[in-house]
Amino acid sequence: MSCNPLDETLAKVKQHWGTLARELRDVLPRAQGLRIEVSAGGVTGVLRSANSQLARRQRGGNMPAVPLLVGSDETARYRVGYMEEWEERSGPRPLRFKAANLTFFMSPPEDAPAIQLFRAEWPGLREWVQGEEGFQSPGAGHPHWQFDALGHYMSEEQRRDRLRRALGVLQAPLETPEDFSPGGLDTAAELVVEEEAVDTSWTAFHFAAGARWPQQPWLGPNEPSEPHVWAPEDMISIRKWVRSVVLYAREELLKASTACRL
Repeated sequence: MSCNPLDETLAKVKQHWGTLARELRDVLPRAQGLRIEVSAGGVTGVLRSANSQLARRQRGGNMPAVPLLVGSDETARYRVGYMEEWEERSGPRPLRFKAANLTFFMSPPEDAPAIQLFRAEWPGLREWVQGEEGFQSPGAGHPHWQFDALGHYMSEEQRRDRLRRALGVLQAPLETPEDFSPGGLDTAAELVVEEEAVDTSWTAFHFAAGARWPQQPWLGPNEPSEPHVWAPEDMISIRKWVRSVVLYAREELLKASTACRL
């Protein structure tokens, strides 16, 4: 386990991003002209391609998402976005690694916004709390997975839409459709949504992605979280992790989505 912050120069970080983009090209063959660009505001590298599209993250605004898998019509059905953050400091290696974030999206067949499915994140050791070096979300597993799709499907907007469509089906065979006017449908949908309590708080759960519990069991919240928490030792570690996560997600989605291909 590495418990030291990762500090580097801007030149080395840019070189690392160029290497990572080249390593991802064989994993993401549908992403044309793959590259990692420095985004505005801070030192952040963002994965882009000639055919990337902006996708809205549930946390963190929009990000470019490059094609991961396509459907039978050759359009991207799954996409992935990558963002790597470093913070500026002083000293001979003035950048400190903050976090690497992979976000996976599904693009609906119709012209609708991409749906965020899940994330893989690896925050580094840094001053997340002023005056105290440590990890983001203390005690949680790092690196980790987080699952987001339920938040989309159970949002009030999505539930209202499903209820309107369901009530519309019930309306069709009636001889007195005025009983189910559009206003009435909306009112009914609102009432059902208000009464239906949906708890999506569990989507904040950090699923540890590299725990060593078989070798070093964790004994609880009052004990060190070393068995499931560590920071990248170097930029090679980051590149190996990113490429492996993307490749693994690609292969699992290929098995699950028989209509998709590379």
